[in-house]
Amino acid sequence: NAMKNPYVNIVGHPDDPRYPIDLRAVIEAAKENHVLLEMNNSSLAPTSFRKATTEGYLEFLNLCKEYDQPILMGSDSHVDIDVGNHGYVVDMDKLDPKVAVPAFINVNDGTNEGLKYTGKNIFTVQYHPEACPGPQDSSYLFDRFIKMMEVNKDA
Repeated sequence: NAMKNPYVNIVGHPDDPRYPIDLRAVIEAAKENHVLLEMNNSSLAPTSFRKATTEGYLEFLNLCKEYDQPILMGSDSHVDIDVGNHGYVVDMDKLDPKVAVPAFINVNDGTNEGLKYTGKNIFTVQYHPEACPGPQDSSYLFDRFIKMMEVNKDA
């Protein structure tokens, strides 16, 4: 019912396996009501407190592909006061380079701002690149994502 609300435009990362949901029904409702679904960098991280999110995201992404449902890859900042709060940052010391490596490092405090998954066509960012301070500041991320989708469109 939340997705029928005209003020709901985005539903934040339905990925927590502790709270099982019918992903197909969620994605169908999102598609029907023109609501974006958000994937989350810190949830997908191998060091996340959420377990089995990679498997859940694979199911999520395959269903989004099946329904041609757009997704938003974002950070875990759900309110403006959380922007720059790195209390839930990915611990790079616990990151297994066989799984993922840091892709973006915050120059101000050295925290991880994104991951590149080893041997997979996956990268994440820990901020909202669509909300960049300048009109082209993060356009390279969208170019990179589009190239990834073009290369793998028949996968």
